[in-house]
Amino acid sequence: MKRSSNQTLFFTLILAVFIIVIGFYANSAPNNNQSNTSSSDPSIASSPETKSKIEDIRGNIIYVSKSSDETALYSVSANTSAKKVFTDKDENTKIKAIQGITSSGKALTVMAPQMQEFGGSLYLIYTDGSGKYDKLLDEFASTQAPVISPNAKKIAYILFNNAEADYGFSLYVMDSQGENKQKITSDSYGLKILSFDASSQKITYLKGNNTKQSTAYFYDLKSNEEKELFSFKEKIYSLDFADNNLVLSKGPTDENGINNSEAYQTDKDGKNIKRLTANDRHDDFCFLSPNEDATACLSIKYEGQIDLAKSGDIIIYLGDENKKVAEGNYILGWY
Repeated sequence: MKRSSNQTLFFTLILAVFIIVIGFYANSAPNNNQSNTSSSDPSIASSPETKSKIEDIRGNIIYVSKSSDETALYSVSANTSAKKVFTDKDENTKIKAIQGITSSGKALTVMAPQMQEFGGSLYLIYTDGSGKYDKLLDEFASTQAPVISPNAKKIAYILFNNAEADYGFSLYVMDSQGENKQKITSDSYGLKILSFDASSQKITYLKGNNTKQSTAYFYDLKSNEEKELFSFKEKIYSLDFADNNLVLSKGPTDENGINNSEAYQTDKDGKNIKRLTANDRHDDFCFLSPNEDATACLSIKYEGQIDLAKSGDIIIYLGDENKKVAEGNYILGWY
């Protein structure tokens, strides 16, 4: 009996061990009725939608939209819709020339009565939607639209003199109230495309005949020194001088290549050039974002020569991404 009892105890122990082992493997096996969040199967694992980096770009783009009865200023950003912030439709004086904004978004304009063909008064237009504008000078005339420095303290403009002794174009800088005028440089062939840097202490411009070659310079208002930045055997259409970098648009000089102008970026010394766009459209009026991490350009398809009355797409470029944010005639700046 004792031997039979020992055998029974032995088989009982074996059965108990077997049950424990079976239970261990049962608990450790995956449950097909539950989701496995650590699975590498993309159909099972959840992931958020990819957000465009362009939506994180800060700042407001100010641009112009023209029609037969008004010149209007609009504001748009990477993540907000375009908003009209000023119009001369119901004003007694009309916008005759406008180019460039301050670091707070105010736009420098030449305004005059509708029938006045040349010259006018200088105003600083608020782009906050208030409709306000401040008069800076009563009488002003220039061969091109003047530009204002980011700190709103200096104005650069170009005059033409046809006297034989001093024939040609001259670049001047003055205080925003019209005082302390300083002649910066001159050229018998031409001066154009003015842009202050972020510090308001340097100004860039094109000098010479750019139908065959474009040469850009900058002038240091502190040291009174002029320096050549770069020269291309192509036509430069726009140039924006920011804090650490410059952005420009350039393309072939012949009209057949007008839709092959692209945007490029260089460092503040005009070196380390890199291409930003590649398309079959005319990219112009290019500006860097306040952080200089993105570029906005007017992109348009022309039939023949440039027509500023024709509107195009305002596009933000960031690496391989781009986003159309509005339509207009030209961009004034990004602040």
